[in-house]
Amino acid sequence: MSEAHVIRRAAGGDEAAVAALFTEMFDYHRQFDPVFSLARTGGATYAQWFVQQIGEPRSLALVAEAKGAIVGFCLALIKRRTRVHEDHYQTYGEIDDLSVTASHRGHGIGKALV
Repeated sequence: MSEAHVIRRAAGGDEAAVAALFTEMFDYHRQFDPVFSLARTGGATYAQWFVQQIGEPRSLALVAEAKGAIVGFCLALIKRRTRVHEDHYQTYGEIDDLSVTASHRGHGIGKALV
């Protein structure tokens, strides 16, 4: 049976947990591609930007909690492409980042965040 989790909008105060998850995500990807080498303050810098997205009308910042601890996050953005055709702009949604800590994968948390 999978552990219960709660998905909620991110809030100020979530920075440390998001920074740790972002760093874990980069560490995982670095084993496949060294481009994912994170600057010393990269996790904290990302977390500050993530929290700045809270309340932005074209952003949705979510976190997943299990037993009161943040175990995942998702940041989705609405973006506008540069002009592609003469007569219109294209607006689209994008999942900018999504991560679930290794110990909580396989329980549907990533799917719930999406």
